[in-house]
Amino acid sequence: PERYTLTLGDDGRASFGLDCNRGTANYTLDGASLGFGPIASTRAMCPPDSLYDRYLGALEQVGSYRLEDDR
Repeated sequence: PERYTLTLGDDGRASFGLDCNRGTANYTLDGASLGFGPIASTRAMCPPDSLYDRYLGALEQVGSYRLEDDR
């Protein structure tokens, strides 16, 4: 989990830990609705067991969020 992170900045920018890569995008937040603009990321070669592609693909489809145990 520490290799796959999401940080929402107060400035409307999101930053992502994408295994061995990093990414950034604008985001919008309205109630429980969350959306990201185009995600720019580095493209380093990650290990074969990396979830980079799956995580990035899931982020591109985000439409909402929920907090559970402050996470």
